[in-house]
Amino acid sequence: MMLPLPPSLFRRRAFTLVEVVIALGIVSFSLVAILGAFAAGMDTMRRGIEQTTSALISSSVASEFRSDGIVGNGAGLITLYFSQDGVAISREETGGYTAIITPLEEGAAGESWRLDVFPGLQRERPLFTSRLTAPSESL
Repeated sequence: MMLPLPPSLFRRRAFTLVEVVIALGIVSFSLVAILGAFAAGMDTMRRGIEQTTSALISSSVASEFRSDGIVGNGAGLITLYFSQDGVAISREETGGYTAIITPLEEGAAGESWRLDVFPGLQRERPLFTSRLTAPSESL
């Protein structure tokens, strides 16, 4: 004779609909948070690359200014164009950088200039600004 099995052995354990919905909600929330952090990280990386490239451009312009005298006496506004890699080019391009050298009105004319590096075609807020001074003649 066969004995009946207890009801707990017949019942299968499964997830209820409420548990599945809660788990999907947690997973969805986590994915949205991860994707948001990824987007913010990509934006930070892009800004870091722009800052680094503009600093390299500024350094390059400053060293050329000191050695070759890019800005001659009495020269006005000078605009230089650079590619995305920071290499000097002859014309403006959408993804590149623009360096603008402006004479300052301080002291004697031609002693100091302001160098602004802008991203692409934008001219509202420079990525990098520095001051260039003419090398002293006396040693």
